[in-house]
Amino acid sequence: MNVLIIGGGGFIGQKLTRALIARGELNGEAITSINLVDVMEPSPIEGGSITVTTSLCDITKPESVASALTAETDVIYLLAAIVSAHAEEDFDAGWSINMMGTLNVLERARALGTKPRVIFTSSIAVYGGEVPDPILDHTFLNPQTSYGAQ
Repeated sequence: MNVLIIGGGGFIGQKLTRALIARGELNGEAITSINLVDVMEPSPIEGGSITVTTSLCDITKPESVASALTAETDVIYLLAAIVSAHAEEDFDAGWSINMMGTLNVLERARALGTKPRVIFTSSIAVYGGEVPDPILDHTFLNPQTSYGAQ
């Protein structure tokens, strides 16, 4: 299984990589490679029997996404984003990275026709205001900020 971690240079991407290496498999299938991509070159991680590579990828550019996301990719962890304060401060950057960048990744996955599994992170900001406990699958989204909407 070939895993692509977009945002692989960040804190969560690096921790996820180490956890996947320690686990060695996903859904009963052995992980053979992990490609860490980010807008800045991710720190390399020793993978043991798993090949770990690093490269640059700017999700705001479809051609950059296309070079990172190939037909050999089985699972995509989409962790790339700018966080709330930055997204609120610079609406255009938030929209470009968080919204359109995600669309670029999804469109590339669709165009490949290989149906890679996409795992993405979200934020409680999508719910806005008072958040029920627990949050369920049918909890309504009510973003109060551009970051929550993106």
